[in-house]
Amino acid sequence: MQPARLSWRPARRRFLNLWLVPCVGLFLDSGASAQQPETSLKAVQGESADAATRIPETFKQVALEWVAGAQGLEPGQLELVNAALASYPLQQKSACHFKLMDVRDGTLYRLMLDEFGDELDAEQLVAGELAANAATYGPFEPELADKLLFAPEDEPIRVLIWLKEQPFVAPPAPDVGEQTTAEDLDTYLRTLDTLRAEAVEAIVTPVANDLTKLGYPVAVSQYAPLLTTDLMPDTIREVAAWPEVARICLWRPPEPEVHYARPAIRADVVHSRGFMGTGVSVAQVEVGGRVATGNPNFLALTHDTTNVCSSVSDHSTAVAGIIASTHGTERGIAPAVNLWAGGSCDGTQLNAAANRAVTWGARVINLSWGSDTNRQLGGDDLFYDQLVFTNRRTVVKSAGNRGTWGWGWACGDSNGDGDVTSPGLAYNVITVANFDDGNTSGWDNDSINSCSSWRDPLSVNGDREKP
Repeated sequence: MQPARLSWRPARRRFLNLWLVPCVGLFLDSGASAQQPETSLKAVQGESADAATRIPETFKQVALEWVAGAQGLEPGQLELVNAALASYPLQQKSACHFKLMDVRDGTLYRLMLDEFGDELDAEQLVAGELAANAATYGPFEPELADKLLFAPEDEPIRVLIWLKEQPFVAPPAPDVGEQTTAEDLDTYLRTLDTLRAEAVEAIVTPVANDLTKLGYPVAVSQYAPLLTTDLMPDTIREVAAWPEVARICLWRPPEPEVHYARPAIRADVVHSRGFMGTGVSVAQVEVGGRVATGNPNFLALTHDTTNVCSSVSDHSTAVAGIIASTHGTERGIAPAVNLWAGGSCDGTQLNAAANRAVTWGARVINLSWGSDTNRQLGGDDLFYDQLVFTNRRTVVKSAGNRGTWGWGWACGDSNGDGDVTSPGLAYNVITVANFDDGNTSGWDNDSINSCSSWRDPLSVNGDREKP
């Protein structure tokens, strides 16, 4: 690595709304004039939990007939699986994206149409948007790029630095069959973790050393090529030009999130059949982190107190109870699991705690916290995607509590925007909403809780669905 570096400086951009109205003429109220479109694409995505409901049936029929004609099928042989609004704001383009299925054999067809019903090349549009994003923001997350335009030069900014790496080749997984034991799987995961840690160390150590020489303390991830540090704005721009750097994201303070009801998800039925989680190692990584270990209803609890608060966290204890309580009536979802509990008092060391949970042997990691990234993938999303994809763990995350109460007030400290929180935006993380079970075990009166986050992650095709 050379001591002299070039600096990346994002171009100052005009703050204009470049969102186009997709499918022009189709998003009008029946009484509206052509000069008064109902809404822009940005507003549509903000108002509706299901963008498909805002695409008129007539335009969906156009898509059915278009694919039927192109494939030599009858429209009745096709079923519309998904319809979404796709936007490419940096290219000042928008479109309607459809996914259709041949009901006879399950063959899927994807179609993207412009406002005039003409086909668009989806891959070309995506590639163009990625190129435009790189030209506009460089390696910066958009919100960080905007922050750097006006940030005081003498105030540090906490960032997550993602480094480039060659594809990691994992050892072949054991064939799962009747002869495969839990010990076999645990042995494989330990081998995988060791190899992964060695590969990551070789990537992150040189860059961490260079940052340390510049006077910046660095937190290094054990299983992902990720560094966390506080840098001055000019240093962020300098580091962005380093050849090892793939992306720099803004760190955001996490907030605790939790809600549950055991009978409504039929956990009691599973328990009655003898499935209690025996032999499975589960971890919870939470804000606060300290659990009331004196509670007699926790039987197999390993408490990692590194970086947790000095006082017991009600939130962390509640999460532990939801997972593994052995109480006779307030039983947890998996009361026989081996539970590891850890976290971070101020939220700054949560990913480090997740690394330790993996090393301990957790197969499943629960996260009941999140931060709002305006529905854009952030550094934490990249980190937990890596744990799932590379370390082959299962990560479950709360969707968030950024909805509104029934009378319209925002829940908690949110603004009521409904955004699903990071790292629940990650592609490979299971993101779960909280719901209202109506105080019954039946499902007829169940609904998503109005406080739950529900707005989907942003994506170029508009078709990502979370929770």
